Amino acid sequence: MVGLDATLWPSNSPYLSAAVQTACGITNMSENTVCHAQLPQLQSSTSNQTVLKHRRSLEDQLVNQKLDVSTVMLLRFQKPDSQRNDARRASQPCVAATSTNYKTNGFLSSDAMQTSTIGPVPLIKTSLMLGYDQESGSMSAGLRTEQFLAHKTLFA
Repeated sequence: MVGLDATLWPSNSPYLSAAVQTACGITNMSENTVCHAQLPQLQSSTSNQTVLKHRRSLEDQLVNQKLDVSTVMLLRFQKPDSQRNDARRASQPCVAATSTNYKTNGFLSSDAMQTSTIGPVPLIKTSLMLGYDQESGSMSAGLRTEQFLAHKTLFA
């Protein structure tokens, strides 16, 4: 499985294009590989039109590299109980892209592909994320998206 996270579209589009090209190259190597692409999400700093434009751009790039993007999935999140005011979305659309070079794919029979759902995936509290500003009590969508799995609670 190849993971491609386009949740927050980068300002450096060539960087994402290179990542898409690499993901597609790996996915096209085998009938037992799938590209899990997390589609752009609406953020406070973006409009619906921009998110749709970025989603179409990502899908076009995947299709142009001979991937089938017809399997849309839903990534479901489980929010921490203690945060009633958590404004993060409870789900995110994804694409399970497979190579069109092969007639079948080993992932097609998986539970996730059959139900078109992944999760619920637990989210950590925003206040435990790296870069959280204790004074303002918030952090930008970009900082939340760019978290590394290096927090002490993940490896304790």
